[in-house]
Amino acid sequence: MSPGDPAADVRERLGDPVVARVSKDGKVTYDFVLHAMTLFAGMPIESGRVGLLQIRKIHSQSGPSVTDPSHVSIGDTESDVVAKRGTPWLRTTLHNHVALLYDNNEDTTSAYEFVDGKVDTIILGAKPAYLNSLPPAPMPTLPDGTSVDRAIIDGQSTDKSAVDWEYLYLAANPCNGDSRWKLRKQSLTHNGARVYDMLDVVCPATGATRTFVFDITAGFGK
Repeated sequence: MSPGDPAADVRERLGDPVVARVSKDGKVTYDFVLHAMTLFAGMPIESGRVGLLQIRKIHSQSGPSVTDPSHVSIGDTESDVVAKRGTPWLRTTLHNHVALLYDNNEDTTSAYEFVDGKVDTIILGAKPAYLNSLPPAPMPTLPDGTSVDRAIIDGQSTDKSAVDWEYLYLAANPCNGDSRWKLRKQSLTHNGARVYDMLDVVCPATGATRTFVFDITAGFGK
């Protein structure tokens, strides 16, 4: 995904977000957990398009190498970044950490946030003028997981990470405000070439029950 891409393309390429956060002014941000639960990606959506892409490792365990279009990788040192990209237009502080900011072209910018001297977060952003030049894109309707036809797409690549992601999804989308869903039963079902994990849950705060349906085809049997 890149800044300016239609938000509707996100599901096909990454699966569904763990949570879609809505700010007081109505702006939506998709939060993803990717690549065997090793990466976090945040995507604020503007006019139906990805306005910004923020990627960082969730923890220090091994995972895929993350490299941006300028060949800067998570884990690079400040001197590595300068060697690859030249002098930044601004060296500043973000979230109490050193950050290097670059003007990529007339459309996008990049920022690299450092923790303990290494790139911890890569941020790619679309400039307002670029976003405003693009036609508005339709805002996708995220599924609620109430049926196979409305299944939540679990984009994880292995059985284990797919199950871990489902539990994370339940934790990030609680019932009755902040009560965590409790699992009652878990089962598999098939529909053509698609595989679905069915989680029957109960809300401890109210006793309400429901089923979450996850499409786990991407990682099934791996």
